[in-house]
Formats: sequence, structure tokens, C-alpha cells
Amino acid sequence: MIKKETAVLGSAVLVFILIKSWVFPFHPVHPDLGYILFVAEGLLDGKQMYVDFIEVNFPSIYYFTTIPVFLSKWIGLSDINTYYSFLYGWMLFSVYLCTRLLPFFFEQEKTRTLFTLFLLYLVMLYPGYNFGQRDHLLFVFTLPYALLIGVRMMGGGVSRWTTVWIGLMAGIGLTFKPFFVLIYIVAESYVCISTKKISSLMRTESVFIVITNGLYYLFFVLFQLQNYFAVYQMARYFYNVNNNDWMAILYKAGFHVMVLYLIFYLFYRYKTKRITPPLQKLHAICWVFLTASLILLMIQQKGWDYHCIPFRAWFLIIGFIFLLRLNRSVLRRSIFHAVMAVGLLVCSLFPFYSDFTLGFRRIWHDSAFFELKEYVERHAKDQYIYVLSIYLNPTYPLVNYAPVKFNGRYPFLWPLTGVEYKDLQKVSLDPNDATVTSTRERLMSDLLEDLTEHPPALIVDCVDTGERMMGIKEFSYIDYFSQNEQLKRFFAQYSFKKEIQSKGCHYLVYGLDSEFE
Repeated sequence: MIKKETAVLGSAVLVFILIKSWVFPFHPVHPDLGYILFVAEGLLDGKQMYVDFIEVNFPSIYYFTTIPVFLSKWIGLSDINTYYSFLYGWMLFSVYLCTRLLPFFFEQEKTRTLFTLFLLYLVMLYPGYNFGQRDHLLFVFTLPYALLIGVRMMGGGVSRWTTVWIGLMAGIGLTFKPFFVLIYIVAESYVCISTKKISSLMRTESVFIVITNGLYYLFFVLFQLQNYFAVYQMARYFYNVNNNDWMAILYKAGFHVMVLYLIFYLFYRYKTKRITPPLQKLHAICWVFLTASLILLMIQQKGWDYHCIPFRAWFLIIGFIFLLRLNRSVLRRSIFHAVMAVGLLVCSLFPFYSDFTLGFRRIWHDSAFFELKEYVERHAKDQYIYVLSIYLNPTYPLVNYAPVKFNGRYPFLWPLTGVEYKDLQKVSLDPNDATVTSTRERLMSDLLEDLTEHPPALIVDCVDTGERMMGIKEFSYIDYFSQNEQLKRFFAQYSFKKEIQSKGCHYLVYGLDSEFE
């Protein structure tokens, strides 16, 4: 017979997948994920990273994604649905590995089931619109690794194969961004300091993490570094011009709420002084990974919503551990205990609100996307289009959903955010600097080459996207690039066809007259 706890967990998995499939279909896939799928398909077609795709990110996530894209062609499903299924498999495997470790922390099976349900929610549903982002996958792939460290610190024994799989998973997750290795450095530093033994680094999972990352970076140096360096020479000046202030990042991530939570928690612990040694270890390792995630968030200097996922997820786990320890006797002990408990619970809900509701706050943005998709399908089916924007959206996921082709070598016109940045002096560059001038000329040359190689049936001018970077409310990319005489002659073939506008989106669509006859 199927155990009751197994049935509950299985039902929860189905419910979470159905919610993701049925409640969120009105949201197209995140632009970053759409671009990753686009590049993965290009790699399978023989294109090269940093040559055919002028991209500043390291390549592991793209090669990782070639697996589900290849499978999608083999089994006949869409690449998006196959990729989601692929990730669901990794997520379930991650939580399964965690269930092998939970008995060391929780004695009661009911408590372990509740904690497992919460982990399933965190890895499968909590990221919402940011599902599948690299920071989300970092949390998924390193979650068992964190729990294993807690078990190790208690002297618990785990099977060799379990530690091997945990090490491989964490190793893969840490390659998705070069910054992610900081998670390993902070975690292993904690282990070495706690055990006072440098030899603790020779644990099976730690060795496999090092081997996985070592092989990956060896491949990168041997086969990708030269091409990447050429892109980096341009990107180092312009790609990070829109870094955010650290205080703004901390506020957006909810650091102030974490500090408030910590104050409540310390007062609560001082008064109750009730926590079992296993929970102490689990609580401690969660704080270690929370701290590492905070350092990672600050180093990236963007504060984008998906960058906050690991930090907020570990925050939620800490809050859930507190919730599992809460009972009526504690609440009835005194008003102080009740106030502290309520304060902790309120603080714990902050990351839930911040991330899960993000998708619902984007409905107005997606309405313009679907209108653009319909128009493109009607007038450029199976033909090339080109989108002029300094954001990934709406190029991606437009090319993932509509039956059209795209030939741009840039994921978006990111060099433009540097050469025409309204506060260029903040990055110590003069608008007339030789580097700025040469980058502007290269961008125009690359754009001309892409457009003439496969002349698009439609060109989408995202005129609203210039305000944030260039300080111009209605920035026409076509007018800007027409400074180049060759591009001006090319754009002269196109005439205005349609305007699509909603809150935060303003698209002007231009087409070849011959395509509309």
C-alpha cells in the first residue's frame, strides 16, 4: 500500500505542476529563459558562443539547456514544455535527496512531510514568473548540499552514492554563473572553521563539486576564452552601467525585514531557550547559506527580482523552521512570546509576497506582448523579424512562441545602453572617448550585417525603452541608427504599419510594402 505521506507528497507535486500550467499560462516565459532556449537551439544547429551570439554570460546554462531542446525535437513537444519538464525532474530529484537527510533533523514523520511539502513549494512554485532563472536553479541544485553539511556537522552517516549525486548536483548548479562559486567558498569555510580541520574539504560531495567545476572551467579556457575575451573587452565598459546602489539592492531584497526578523528571533530564543541540537545545526546552516546568498546578491550589483530568490528562499526556510517549532503552549506562555511569534511570522511572509505575486503584477505588460505576437504571426509567419530594444523583451519570448525567425547576434542592444547612457560620466567615460566611438560604430556595423543577411519582413521599434537608459521618453531606434547612411537607406524600404501600446509598452511596427500587398 502507498503510505499516506507518499500520497500527500505525490498529490502536492501534481497540484503544483497544474498551478504552474493552468494559473500562469497568461504569462509568457521569462525573456531570459526564452533567450537561453533560443541560444541552445542555435548551438545544436552549429552556431558558436561569443561569435554568433554576442553574450557576456558564461556558457554552462546554454549547454545545459541543449539537453531538453534536443529532447524536444526527438519527442515532438515544444522546447518550453520540454524544458519545464526537464527542470521538474531535477527539482523532484533535489527534494528526494533532501528527504534522505531530513530524518537527521526531524524525528516525527509528520514534520518531515510538512517540511518536504514546503521544499516542493519553494523549488517548483515560489519563483513564479522567474521560474527557471539561473539563481532559482542555484537554490534547487545546492539545497541538498546545504542539508548534507548540516548532517555532516552532526556526525551523521550518509550513503556514498547520495553524497556523489549531491556533489554533482551542486557542482552543476555552481557553474551557471562564475559568482556562484562563492556559495561553495562560504559554506566550506564554515565547515572548516567549525570542525577546525582543513581535511574536511576532502568530503565526497566537496571533491565532486571541485571536479565538476574544474572540468567546466578547463573546457571554457581551452575552447571559449579567446572568443569570450573579445566580447568582454567591449562589455566591461558598458554592460554594467546600470548597476544599482547597494542600499537600494538591500532594501529590495528585504534585508531590513531580515534584520527585524533576527531581532525578534534573538529575543524569542533568549526567553524560550528551547531548540534541539539537530534543529540548531539546520538553523545554523540555513543562516550560512542565507549569508552567502546575500554576498552573492551584493556582488552582482543589480538587485533584480530573480537575483533575490536564493536569499529570500533561505529566509523562508528559516521562518518555516520557526513555525514548525511553534505550538499553543508557547503562544500562551506570555504576551511577550505571542508578540515575538507573530512578529517572526509576519517577517517570514515578506519574501512570499515579493516573489510569488510578481507574475500577477505583470499582466498589463503581457497584454501588449500577445497583441504583438498576433500581429507578427499574421504578417511575418515563417519569416525573419527584427526587434530594436535595449531589453530582451519582447524579442524573447516572441521568437519562442510565434512561428518567426530572428537573426540578431546581440540578445538585445546592450552596447547602446553604454554608448548613449545618460550618466556616462558615472562609469568614467567621456561620450567622445575612442572606446565609446568605436563601440558605437561596431554596433551599427553588426546591425547592418544582421539586417542585410536576412532582411526582416517586420521591424519592431520599442520606442518606450529608451527613457530609463538614455533619458529620452520616446527614443526611436530607427531614427538613431539612421545616423549611419547605409542603415538609413535600409530602413527607407520600410513604412509604418501598426502601433501597439499599453502601460509600460510602446511598439511601432514597420514592414516592407511588398509583404503587405
